[in-house]
Amino acid sequence: YRGKGGEVMRASACRVVECVARGGLGVINKDVARMMETIDDNLKHPTPEIQQAAVSALRGLAAERFELMSDKWQKAKVVDKYVSTVRSEPNPAARRGFALGLGGLQRSLLCMHLQDVIDALVHSATVVEEAADQRDPESRRNAVLGLVEAVETVGL
Repeated sequence: YRGKGGEVMRASACRVVECVARGGLGVINKDVARMMETIDDNLKHPTPEIQQAAVSALRGLAAERFELMSDKWQKAKVVDKYVSTVRSEPNPAARRGFALGLGGLQRSLLCMHLQDVIDALVHSATVVEEAADQRDPESRRNAVLGLVEAVETVGL
């Protein structure tokens, strides 16, 4: 995704992932893992439009394929990774994207890990870094947006 057109390719790759997932194509678990790598890579991107495209891809993939993956995979590769990134990642773009990503997970996964997700998003929304140059209001905003999405998805 480097060079001219890299950002367009990132958004396009996310759209392809979303369409493949929603299209009901025979995707094997190995493909799902690779699609998650693409989504995660794009959630870290500093451009909000690319992060939104990644969240849309995540929603599509989660809705169609996560139920077929093991609970252990879902927790380790998605929930734990996203929660730890939102809580402690030094890269603010990654914190922003993964906060939105937590809000894009499907209902069943959110219900199983709701307290972890809420705790991470509330922490990210309320913590203010002591060093002024490390403060990132967009991370706090995205944590609130992710929290709203998660709560609405669960039905609280």
